[in-house]
Amino acid sequence: MGFNTARWRAATGIFVAIIAVVALAACGGEDAAPASKTEAPFIIAPTATTVVTEVTPAPVPTETPVPTPAPEPTQKPPVVTTQDHLGESKAQPMIDFPIEITKGSPILEDDQVLAHWADFIEGSRSFGFGGGLILEYCPGGEGTWVYELGSPNYTGAKFDYELKNDPGGSWNSVVVSYKFRDQVLFDLMNSTGGTGNRIAYQGIKAGEPSNFHEALTCGEAVASASSGESFTGEMVNNDSVVGATNYPEGHALAGQDPELTNTLSVEIEGTITSSHLGEGTVSGAVTIDLTGLYTGGCSAILEGTEGTISFTSEDGDVLNMVMTTNQLCGATGEFTGVYDIVDGTGKFASADGVLEAKSFPVQGEPSVNTLTGTIDY
Repeated sequence: MGFNTARWRAATGIFVAIIAVVALAACGGEDAAPASKTEAPFIIAPTATTVVTEVTPAPVPTETPVPTPAPEPTQKPPVVTTQDHLGESKAQPMIDFPIEITKGSPILEDDQVLAHWADFIEGSRSFGFGGGLILEYCPGGEGTWVYELGSPNYTGAKFDYELKNDPGGSWNSVVVSYKFRDQVLFDLMNSTGGTGNRIAYQGIKAGEPSNFHEALTCGEAVASASSGESFTGEMVNNDSVVGATNYPEGHALAGQDPELTNTLSVEIEGTITSSHLGEGTVSGAVTIDLTGLYTGGCSAILEGTEGTISFTSEDGDVLNMVMTTNQLCGATGEFTGVYDIVDGTGKFASADGVLEAKSFPVQGEPSVNTLTGTIDY
């Protein structure tokens, strides 16, 4: 910035004028007062304020908004990860919507509407929200949450579904009532008081695309049933002895202790909290051979007998199992139970899998068992 000579001179003149006025005031006299009054407008120094306003082009640094191309990410398509799921879904043949329940068709009875929807939905894959949600409905009421944008925990999750008439919709609409098998996901999505959640589908006009394509993984789900879903939980038992037998005469332990028994018949009662049953109850029965325990080893299920145990989920479905191991080892104090899943009721009707229970029981107290294993249903 160059030196402004004219401005410097003006400032000098003002400075001299100020000195003169101060000198007059110091001398006093009547003639001094009018001089200060006439000179006063000169001394307000507007030039000084103009100098300040001229010098204040400081706002130039406001060019800093340059780094604000932040909106750019929102312009990028967020559905990149759905391309594979959506593409493979659309590659499957589209299923024609039943003409009997299209808009404008003669009104049918509720059971007829459900039958047409069942034929249409079973064995299909549907997608909505531009591919952000993809579901697959397999025969037998089993479904797969194939994909949900932004919700990796749901992707691939299994659920059970049931078709129902839609009381709040048109005559040709349907409600799919579904419940996740995983208890954590069920709790997150449960919005109907313990019965799961719902999706409603409406009838369309004849000739419109249905957006339902043939299923891709229903057959694979059956074929891969042996892989199993992870099962975890906790079982608290209050077992009661309902019968005992002493060692027979001639046995090495016979007569050593009058209270020494070789078998115990036990009834099992308790509670369970688990990934697939929620909060439920436990019941069962087993006869235990104690010989190994008394001789430094482990107890076992009495040969020729079979122990059974059942879990009842909070919604009333029952999981039935046969015990292959029920042992308490004296050296470690650890209990191990191995339960083969054989069948059940409700969603567990075709269940399969193996569970293991572990605990360190204390006499006279409920046994708290950790449950792990795999389950298919």
